[in-house]
Amino acid sequence: MASLVDSEEALAASRIQIVKYVAVASNAILFFDYALTLHLEVTLVWPSRWTLSKVFFLLARYLPFLEFPGVLYYVFKTDATLKPCAIINASVIMTRVLGVAVAEDNVPPLNLPGCNLSGGTFIFVGIPFIIVVLNELVLMIYTLWLGFKAYRHSHNPLIITLYRDGIVYFAFLSIGSVINLTNLISGPPYLKDLFNDLLRILHSVFACRIVLHVREAERRRHGETYLEGMILHSDVQFATATL
Repeated sequence: MASLVDSEEALAASRIQIVKYVAVASNAILFFDYALTLHLEVTLVWPSRWTLSKVFFLLARYLPFLEFPGVLYYVFKTDATLKPCAIINASVIMTRVLGVAVAEDNVPPLNLPGCNLSGGTFIFVGIPFIIVVLNELVLMIYTLWLGFKAYRHSHNPLIITLYRDGIVYFAFLSIGSVINLTNLISGPPYLKDLFNDLLRILHSVFACRIVLHVREAERRRHGETYLEGMILHSDVQFATATL
């Protein structure tokens, strides 16, 4: 019996460690992408006037950073009890769109660091993610249909950038949400929240990159238009050489 318990604890510990590695790697992606795109944000977003789209961008951009201390507690806290885990989990849930990371507040009776999801009921774990999957699939299908119907002959770089990045964004997130939902419902214990942090980070990274790429394309278009206007209205004249 003791050997069976030891083997179960060893299996649980190894699975939990995998979840921790994925959580840390996911947040490393967040910080790395932020470093790569900060110059675009400073140039294209910060000087712009305050609009609803700017507010949404900043929320999508910086909410994952507000969750980071909770992630550190979630991953590394030793002797975590149910109450602080429930508080951390609830605060993280409140900052995630449509319950992207909803989880049951169950802490296993193992001396393992962090708050570890061992199980949960379908209504708390599965339903919010089904809503996410359906929402992303509908948006992706609508984006494809609208882009094909209205803009398939457009050569506007702004429109091309918007629909190219949008389609890639929704495709990746739809696939990721389906995988995450499948794992939450039927995955093994202690691995059910394996993709939660990764999916949360990808939502932020992809959405912010779409906005930055669209604004960059618009800036380039304005720059080309300005340059063409300068040439048309200049007094510089060109002539072919004569022999």
